[in-house]
Amino acid sequence: MICTTIGTLGYIFFVSRIPVELQLFLRVFLFVILAVAVSMALVFLLNASSDADIQASPLGMLLPMGVNLPIIYFVSPFQWFGRYCLVSAAVALILWSVGILVLRGRFSNNLSDKFS
Repeated sequence: MICTTIGTLGYIFFVSRIPVELQLFLRVFLFVILAVAVSMALVFLLNASSDADIQASPLGMLLPMGVNLPIIYFVSPFQWFGRYCLVSAAVALILWSVGILVLRGRFSNNLSDKFS
């Protein structure tokens, strides 16, 4: 979260020359929250679908951190912020939903044995 915030603010101040306003900081805050939500959803899905602990490996965490790059490439948060929010929220919800379905399917035998 800290790296995403620093990178975004660095882009705003040194690359884009966007005028600094309160609304800009609110957008950056929402951008960081959505980027972290998508990354955490992918981590949850990967942990639910495999036996490997992806959070223990720094290389394993590169994929969840990079999942936001295609979203940013196709829907720029600096040009179409509303579309970016909708796409990020949809991707995060889809990843969370698939992760829950995978997790439920993985442990369905354990749950059915206890309640039968």
